[in-house]
Order: sequence, then structure tokens, then C-alpha cells
Amino acid sequence: MIESSYVIRGRRFFTQKEYEAGLRDVEKIDSLRKRMDLEDPETASRVYQQLIGFPDMFETYLGDEFLHQLQQCASGKPAGEWLLWREPREKLPIDQDIWGRKRKSGKKLRRKQTFSKSSKKSNTKRNKKIFLVLVSIVLGCVILYQVGYSIYYQVASYLSERKIANLISCILEPVEGYIPIADRQPETQIGSLPKQGEGEISTILYKYSTLYERNSDLVGWISIEGTVINYPVMQSVQDEEFYLKRDFDKNNDINGLPFMDIRNSITSHRDNWIIYGHNMKNGSMFSTLLKYKEKEFFDTHRTFRFDTIYEEGEYEIIAVVLTEVGYPGDAKFRYYRFHDLSEKEQFEEYLSGIQKLSIYDTGGSAEYGDQLVTLSTCDRSIEDGRFIIVGRKISDFD
Repeated sequence: MIESSYVIRGRRFFTQKEYEAGLRDVEKIDSLRKRMDLEDPETASRVYQQLIGFPDMFETYLGDEFLHQLQQCASGKPAGEWLLWREPREKLPIDQDIWGRKRKSGKKLRRKQTFSKSSKKSNTKRNKKIFLVLVSIVLGCVILYQVGYSIYYQVASYLSERKIANLISCILEPVEGYIPIADRQPETQIGSLPKQGEGEISTILYKYSTLYERNSDLVGWISIEGTVINYPVMQSVQDEEFYLKRDFDKNNDINGLPFMDIRNSITSHRDNWIIYGHNMKNGSMFSTLLKYKEKEFFDTHRTFRFDTIYEEGEYEIIAVVLTEVGYPGDAKFRYYRFHDLSEKEQFEEYLSGIQKLSIYDTGGSAEYGDQLVTLSTCDRSIEDGRFIIVGRKISDFD
């Protein structure tokens, strides 16, 4: 076995770095021994109490031995080898610290600590440093994530606005000589248009024909004058929530697009057409709907437009509702169950439910046979909150 050559007063060290640290500790200890009578219990006690207030004073276990011997001497036991000195020394003046500085009046000495705590100072110091480093790394990662996500969110929102502006520009103005899509596309061809109740192929409005040819999932267009709501309404028969995080061209998009309940058909005028949209923090999509909580906003925005790809329409708002997602077994009104209002009993039950939950009286109502549209978005003010406005069709424009 190879013995270490790094020895200080009988104490062995195994590396050059530890050895040099030990020499520095010995130099500090000898400086204190030379100046003060550490064999005096009172002096030893005061020196000990001051030193334990500086856990970084010593770098090696030599310092722990020195502190232990100070504590032992302060309790009346014989002084250890680290405290002995052959030449005359002075007691530590009552008004000075171990460096010879005047102690400030009123300053109290630290409470005496046990040797077991002193011996663990180096480990405690190391653990604190590791903890602080880990906390700094975690906080740094959180900050970087938040900054990165904020930048991504802003860029994504900007790009989403540009894409919506492009879609709006694709809405066509009427022209003469237009040949409807229904006349150009055979009924038996894949992707043929939905049929009306008696089997006639509906004619797609010219204004939406270009957009429909670009994506046949388009079922309509929703808009509220004086707000940002001016969007296409989509419906994917394979996946109802397909457009929750996708744009018109089916690419990923955090804003998504408003989409219609998969159980609805725009060729059925007995349906309550339910349209879902995000409540985005950037103010886009259906976040504007929450402004209807204020009666003053409703008074200046009593109607909205919803065009299907077959016909245009204007809707009077008859209810403004704040509710919650209902679950089996509870008594909450689950508005999204009322997609088919072909039966008068269902129609009246839905009408009664939304009017009871309406947060104020809109002054509007509906009769059996009226076409209804329900616009739905999330409301974070309550748990599982949903905010909806319900409109009754009051006019056609085609």
C-alpha cells in the first residue's frame, strides 16, 4: 500500500490540493494561537463562538479538530495540542473580535453550537451549493421555456392572423356566368356534395366556391360585425376535433378554427347547429364571445352572421349563457345534447333550459321550427366553464 507523502503534524492528506488547503488552515490556527491564550477557557469559548459564525473559515478537517478542542477547553477540559503555545499570549479583550477589531456595541455573540453540527459544516455548505445550483438551473429552464413559448405564441398568432386574412380575401364577389360546383361535379364522384331532404344537390354559394374547392370540410362562415370573429367553420366527419389545432389547409395551428358538432348537418334545418371555438388568450377565435357578459356589449351587438356554404343568414341572439360541462348523474343542463330539435318537445326543453341559464334577459325568443345556432367556447372563470350564445335565424340573404 502506497503511503501519502502529504503529512501535516501527523495528519495525512491524499492529494496536493487537500494538502495545500491544510497548510492554509494551519497558518490561520497558528495565527490565532500566537496572539491569544486559547488555553484560557473564557478566551477559548469566545473564540469558538465567533468562529462558528464563519463556516468558510477552514477548508479541511484540521479546522474541525481545532474547533472541537476550543469547545472542550471552554467546558473546562484540558487544552488540546492545537491550543498550546510556548510563548506568552494575551486573553482576548472583551471588546474585540478574533481579528483585533472593536466589536460593535449591542452585537451579540452567536449561540454556542455542538461539535456534531460543526463537524458537518463542510457537507452542509456543499449541499447548499448543490441545491442553489439545481434551483438556478430549474429557474433558468422555466424562464427560457416561458420566454421561448411567448415568442412562439406571438409568432404563431401572427401567422394565424395572416392565414385568416388570406381566407377572407378568397371570398368571391358575385360575377356573371358562374357555373355552380354542383353542375361541374358528378354526383357519383368521390367527395360529391351533400343532398337536401328530397335528394337535390345543394348549390354552393359562389362566394365560398373557391374555399370549398380548396377544402371540402368547409361548412360555413361565422362573423360578428365590429369584432375579430370572421372565420370559416369546419366539420370533419372522421374526427370532430380535427380543427381544434389545425388551420384551413390542415396544418398544425395553435389557434385552430371554429368547427361544427359532428352530429349536425347543414342541410338539416331542424338541427341546432353547435359551433365550437377556442377562447384564445391573444383575443382571437371565440374569446370575443365573453364580452357578451356585459349587457352594454350585447346592446350594440345583438346579431351575428352565419352563412352555410349553401345559404346566407342573420341570427338574433336570444340567450347568453354561462354554464358548466355536465357529467352523468348530475343535474346540470347539458346544452350540447340538444343537436337535433326536430321534435317539438326537444325544442321547448332546450329553449327553456337556455333561457333559465341566460345571465340577463335579451328580450328575444324562438318558436318551434326556427333555425338555431349555438356558439360555444371555454370560460376559465369557473371550473369546466362553458360560455355560449344562442341565435335564432331572422333573415336570409340569398
